[in-house]
Amino acid sequence: MYLNAEVYTGQNRYADAITYLEKVLDAGYTLAPAYTDNFMADNHTSPEMIFSINYDGEYTRSYGGMVYLIHAAIGGTMPAADFGVGGGWGGLRTTKALVQKFYPDVVNGIYSTPRPRNYKNSYPVIYVPGNYMTPEWDPANSAQLASVNSDGKYEGYIWVEA
Repeated sequence: MYLNAEVYTGQNRYADAITYLEKVLDAGYTLAPAYTDNFMADNHTSPEMIFSINYDGEYTRSYGGMVYLIHAAIGGTMPAADFGVGGGWGGLRTTKALVQKFYPDVVNGIYSTPRPRNYKNSYPVIYVPGNYMTPEWDPANSAQLASVNSDGKYEGYIWVEA
């Protein structure tokens, strides 16, 4: 607030900003040993969480919160332990209707690339690659559509650049 005071009021308040910064630093607050610890399932133990809402499933129930963000995104070959949990919920899911809002030509399958090649699956299956949350993942090096059992049923994902 004081750091941006000059932008909003025309008067700088840098001295006040330093005063209150020192008060916060002297209050005994600390940072988590690793930044990523703040996004683990046990982040209620993080010293960085001051006014947290613990979505523990017992006292607070919701379809949001860190539990959802962590468990829902873990699927495939992603090692759940790397994210501080014992298991995931199989990856994020969506309905066929949501896909059709963006790709109206897709009826019972998905296109193999963002620029359709007129190939569709015979059944609606879409997977996000299991290691997409790691820095090593690169869509250029990942498989797209494959017939796992060589039975003509293809599975895969669609990569859409933002």
